[in-house]
Amino acid sequence: MLRVRFTVVCLLSFLLMLPAARADMAEALAAIKKQKFEIAYSLWLPLAEDGNSSAQHNIAQLYRLGKGVPRSYKKAAEWYLKAAELWHAPSQYNLALLYENGLGVAINYAEALYWYRKAAKLDYGVAQFNLAVMYSIGQGMKRNLVEAYKWYDIAADKGIDDAEKNRDLLAKQMTEAQIAEAREEAREWIEWRKKE
Repeated sequence: MLRVRFTVVCLLSFLLMLPAARADMAEALAAIKKQKFEIAYSLWLPLAEDGNSSAQHNIAQLYRLGKGVPRSYKKAAEWYLKAAELWHAPSQYNLALLYENGLGVAINYAEALYWYRKAAKLDYGVAQFNLAVMYSIGQGMKRNLVEAYKWYDIAADKGIDDAEKNRDLLAKQMTEAQIAEAREEAREWIEWRKKE
C-alpha cells in the first residue's frame, strides 16, 4: 500500500510540473527569437537538470554554437549524451556528428556509427543519410553497399537532399542482386515505419 501511495504521489508531482515546464520551454523559445540566449539558458538549465531531453538538447545547442554561453563542444557532447540516452533523435544525431568530427570528444567512428544508427532507427532523416555515407565509404566498419543503398533509399523517402543522387551513384557499383536486396530491405523498413 505504501508503494502504491508513493507511486501516486510521484505521478501527481510529475503531472503538476508539466504545465510549468511547458511554460518555461515556451518562454525560453521566445527568448531565443529575441536573441536573448542567456535567458533561454537560465530557463532551460533547471529543466535539463531534471531530465527534460528537449531542454538538454537545447542546452547542448547553445554550447555547440556559443550562444549565451562560451562555446564548448565538450559540454555540448555531455548534454547531447544525456538527451541521446533518453531517445532524443536530434541529440543522437548531433552526438554522432561530434564523434565523427572529433569536436569535444576524440574521433570515434564506432561511437558515431552507434549514435547514427540509434537516430536512424528513430526515423531521423539526416541520421539515415549520414549512416548511408558511413556504410558507403566503410567509415568505422567494413564497407557495405547493400546497407548504404538501403539507408540512402530510406533517407530519399524522407526527402533528404542528395540521398536519391547518392543512392543512384552507389547503384553503379552494385550487382542487380545487391540492389534488389537493398530495395527490399528499404521497402520493408519504410512500410514498418508508416505502420508505427
